[in-house]
Amino acid sequence: LKNMLMQQQAQAAAQAAGREKKKLPEGSNEKYKWTQSEDEVEITVPVHPGCSGKDVVVKMKSKTISVEVKGEVVLEGSLSNVIHTDGSTWSLSGDGGERAVSVVLEKAREVTWSSLLKDSS
Repeated sequence: LKNMLMQQQAQAAAQAAGREKKKLPEGSNEKYKWTQSEDEVEITVPVHPGCSGKDVVVKMKSKTISVEVKGEVVLEGSLSNVIHTDGSTWSLSGDGGERAVSVVLEKAREVTWSSLLKDSS
């Protein structure tokens, strides 16, 4: 009886975990990729190994974003949904071929974004 109860609990936990891990829309192109969770959107921009923080300019407003690396606009446009700029950040990390700018946008509402930018996929 104890084993049967433990199996039922394990099955219930596995089913709950499966529901929580639904696949949310994401995307990529030659310049960046984006993913999302229920409350955040993460944008990753691979950069040259010698890139430093002073080479990166990230501008975030509640409805728009702009990312420049060494004077080149990598991402710019109207976001498909609203963000909280106070809870959104960016960082530069990694070494060599793994070096990247990571932008984390805090969603204003926990909704699924169908695309990163308006008028795109």
